[in-house]
Amino acid sequence: MDILNNCETTCNKRFGLTGFPLGHSLSPAVHAQLALIDGVHSGYELFPIEADSFDKSVPALFEKLDGFNITIPYKTKIMRFCKKIDADAEYFGAVNCVDTASGTGYNTDVIGLRRSLDLLGTNLSGKVCLIGFGGAGRMIAGETLRQGGRLTICLRDSGKAADFADIASVITTARLSGDFDVVINATPAGMYPREGTLPDGLEERLPEVSAAAALDIVYNPAETEFLSRFKAKGSRILNGLPMLVWQAAMARQIWCGTEYSPEEVNGVIQNLSRKNIYLIGFMGCGKSFLGRKAAKALALPFSDNDIAIADAAGKSIPEIFAEYGETGFREREYDELVKIGHSPVCNIVALGGGAVTYEKSRNFIRENGIVIFIDTDFDACAARVSRDMSRPVAAGKTRDELYTLYHKRLGIYNSAAHFVVNNSNNCSNNFLDELKELIKGIK
Repeated sequence: MDILNNCETTCNKRFGLTGFPLGHSLSPAVHAQLALIDGVHSGYELFPIEADSFDKSVPALFEKLDGFNITIPYKTKIMRFCKKIDADAEYFGAVNCVDTASGTGYNTDVIGLRRSLDLLGTNLSGKVCLIGFGGAGRMIAGETLRQGGRLTICLRDSGKAADFADIASVITTARLSGDFDVVINATPAGMYPREGTLPDGLEERLPEVSAAAALDIVYNPAETEFLSRFKAKGSRILNGLPMLVWQAAMARQIWCGTEYSPEEVNGVIQNLSRKNIYLIGFMGCGKSFLGRKAAKALALPFSDNDIAIADAAGKSIPEIFAEYGETGFREREYDELVKIGHSPVCNIVALGGGAVTYEKSRNFIRENGIVIFIDTDFDACAARVSRDMSRPVAAGKTRDELYTLYHKRLGIYNSAAHFVVNNSNNCSNNFLDELKELIKGIK
């Protein structure tokens, strides 16, 4: 099967990410934000390739894409397909970016690391404590030694870094102590859905460790337990999102020739780091239509919560109502809100008209996001609802009954919202501009 059969063909440039598994990668969202800056009409898609298909699938990536990124487990395996290997990739023995025009393999991960350390106001030339020694850990260790840093590698099993024992201090977690310039977590400990956890054995040793700065390669949640603990000690902290965004920016510089300023890249990081934007309002007010438009204009992911509920249940909304009743539906609605609430980047989410009538859902979105009430006059809402009778709450109701429901919910919408935007002009361009400007201004 041609892995590029479904690749977007309307864009001038075609990029993507390969690896396995890829799951819900943030890379498309990151590259969409960067494309707003460079103005290159480009698509970025995910191409998961299983191990037994890798060799026969890679030539298609070189042939049909303008550039692509590589993640685990293929950063080393891809090197034999490249015509050239740049100096950083050669040094680390890993390629995460390929320019198909020249056939050159690059390592932009290290640029992401350096820029992240710049944001933290530190570097790797001092005393560095590295926890974890997987692919990212090995890259960080190699860069630390290249910068002349005094490296301590801390592992549950110190034998995993035996090849570094002569050039670094390799210790078990049980022996960790001391004062460092920077401590780096290169393990997945604390990553969603295992929030609140620390690297194995670190809990007992934390009182013996201090650092001016702490970096975690994990970016979901935004503040891991590891970062929280060092923040409490007075350390400057940073998660892994800047590292991800900067490596992507360097990849696009290779592919498109764009040089991004630190201010531009930091703007992307801030855009993606904002809380979710939840759009609420009566059925037919335009939440989904306007949400999609605003998300596209701002290069942010969009989610229609009703669609997410139906997809998760494998049933239509009317079928869910019929089988479980409204209370059962509201619980499933809440569950989907919690899922999207754990996204590490900002999403624009359109909620069903009755979502905020359920106290758990209402409290969750107010506490974990920014809620915008799209205030649309009843006549406009009723006209749209009359054309779509698939809505269970509206089914069988007269216009007068809908009018009563509309006014009953107005107070709930207003009390749940952080912001109210009037949409009485039937989804006009002026309204969309107002919504976009409001979202851009939200921190």
